[in-house]
Amino acid sequence: MLSGRDHLVRTAVAVRRHSRCDVRVVSTRVWFAELDAHDIDWYLGTGESLDKAGAYALQGAGACLVSRVEGSVSNVIGLPLVETLEMLRPPTIELSGVERGLRG
Repeated sequence: MLSGRDHLVRTAVAVRRHSRCDVRVVSTRVWFAELDAHDIDWYLGTGESLDKAGAYALQGAGACLVSRVEGSVSNVIGLPLVETLEMLRPPTIELSGVERGLRG
């Protein structure tokens, strides 16, 4: 069903810090190459598709089936790492102009 088509992979990430919960949904578009019966039989024979939500593993042999990825590759693999790291960074404190003037 994915052969020659594109699809979206969406992953929601939530980080709770004290009483605040930040939530972000990351979307990645993945294009599959045109696959013939031989390609599909080969991939199914690897067994890799059996425990994958989308029935392919971009980090494994399934990469041979994908012609293009637009967005976060780690999102397709399982966890959008860049976006998760951004959410885990300690919050920064913005100083107003008056406070900056008092400090320096």
